[in-house]
Amino acid sequence: MDEANRSRMSTVELLGATWRVWRSHAGMFVLLMGIPIATLAILALIINYVILPHPEDTPLLEVWQGTSFLQKVAVFVAFLGNLAIQYRALAASVFATQEIRSGHSVGVCKLLEQFGANNCGFSGW
Repeated sequence: MDEANRSRMSTVELLGATWRVWRSHAGMFVLLMGIPIATLAILALIINYVILPHPEDTPLLEVWQGTSFLQKVAVFVAFLGNLAIQYRALAASVFATQEIRSGHSVGVCKLLEQFGANNCGFSGW
């Protein structure tokens, strides 16, 4: 029982360890989180200009009320796709943190390959 209590980290220790890992590999984490941010921006542009094109001064509530069922489904699918990409990027960052703390070397390409991007042409980088 005492061993279990000794192995626990306080919140301050956990935040300190997290900061050290992030600071030493900041570029990798910025690239990992840049993927969902770029996806969000691209999906917003696609929704705004392709799926739901509208005049500039039209209120969004009117645009939404005037959309067809297929357009609403397309917006919902884009939303779910965005959530999936964010989830995978967060899972990759957790995996990377675990690997770094274990002493293994981790690269962005390896993480992308590990979390399903090999189907998108990223394998072999």
